[in-house]
Amino acid sequence: AVLATETPEGNLACLITGNDAWIDRSQLPVCSFVIWKIWQHTGDDSLIEPSFRRLLKNHDWWCERRSGAPKASPVQGLMGWGTSAGVGSGLYKGTKLGAKNESTMDNSPLHDETVFDPATGCLDAVDVALNSALVVDAEVLALFADKLGEKAIAERLRNRVADLRARIHDDLWDDGRKVFANRRWSGAFVKPLAPTSFYPMLADAADKAQQQGLLTALNDPKKFGGKYRLPSITRDDPAYHDNVYWRGRAWPPLNYLTYQGLKRAGLPEEAGFLANDSAALFGTAWAKRQCPENFNADTGLADDQPDTDLFYGWGLLLPLLAVNEIVDVTPWHGWELTNQPGNWQLGPLNAFGGKATIVAEDGRMTLTVNDRVVFATDIAGRFRHVEITDPGVSFEAPASGGRVFISGDVRAVKIGDKSLELKKAKGETVIELPAAAAPQRCVIEVQK
Repeated sequence: AVLATETPEGNLACLITGNDAWIDRSQLPVCSFVIWKIWQHTGDDSLIEPSFRRLLKNHDWWCERRSGAPKASPVQGLMGWGTSAGVGSGLYKGTKLGAKNESTMDNSPLHDETVFDPATGCLDAVDVALNSALVVDAEVLALFADKLGEKAIAERLRNRVADLRARIHDDLWDDGRKVFANRRWSGAFVKPLAPTSFYPMLADAADKAQQQGLLTALNDPKKFGGKYRLPSITRDDPAYHDNVYWRGRAWPPLNYLTYQGLKRAGLPEEAGFLANDSAALFGTAWAKRQCPENFNADTGLADDQPDTDLFYGWGLLLPLLAVNEIVDVTPWHGWELTNQPGNWQLGPLNAFGGKATIVAEDGRMTLTVNDRVVFATDIAGRFRHVEITDPGVSFEAPASGGRVFISGDVRAVKIGDKSLELKKAKGETVIELPAAAAPQRCVIEVQK
């Protein structure tokens, strides 16, 4: 539905209803990441080719039409929100409100001090969220280009990734506050802060020192900490108590993208805390059979004011984080599978190239795909880059070591270049993985 709104200019219409069409504004550049995930979950290659050209055109559109900062600006080459002249006749076209709409965070305090520049059609600020999303967009599009044999396009996109990532790291880091922040063309940082400040972790643009500054803000009860997370603006911002839309309320997309960023940055514990908080927040509403658009960040309520849609698609991003704590797939870690404490079952769901069910009982987790028991393990923690072959399996195992169980006859097991001894017990092959200083790649070859 989104791709069907493509304009000749290259953007994907921000909004189309029976009464209005905002084709002067675009959807956020997250569609490639979403389609990549759907492709991985379904294994449906037919998703790639019809969407790739449209998404590539949209990516280039952002870089051409929303880089309004003048050459003398310290943020020249980074992108911000806008509304394009000469395209359609949608409501608020050519106004500051129209440009704010493109961000989806329409009334966010992030935009309060910015000024609309009619000459470029842009707000006079570059945006952390947009530029971080464009890095991920280019990364994923490069993967699609690889799949389609488009080497020159893949190289061009990876060059853009490197350039944007460096600009975010250098130009959007406010060293005084130890956070990433939107920045006006003049060079001044925008004072209000949103969870979008965490998105450079998703773009792999934050170094270790910067990550520590972000974690301080994430956990500070005056900023983004507290029982109900994540508020859409820091709790000490004067606009926080407005409690209207993006002025204080908690929104599922902010949690989802921040969570993915924490995982990519190698901060699984913080990601887990956010996933648990998100699932609990959703559970409070689901007890009333609500799947809300947003929540009060003080009380956790969704129905405390009339502007919140109480049944909205992206409300499901909050419980999805609890699912992703067990199983997820990303371009940087591949398929992930986590052995969590307790007795539980997840699935069947589309994963690992088929219908997967994951069961944990008394510390032992078992992965079954298409009625085949792929492997079981008593190793706690997260397995990454899980790849199922016919009929073997490989993965990056947690460093703690432990046992992996295979129901078939195993031909060989290797960690790096080292082969492991095999044992039999109760009709299974038992593989003892030694503890290591870091996660270790294990390849298991099973006889057909």
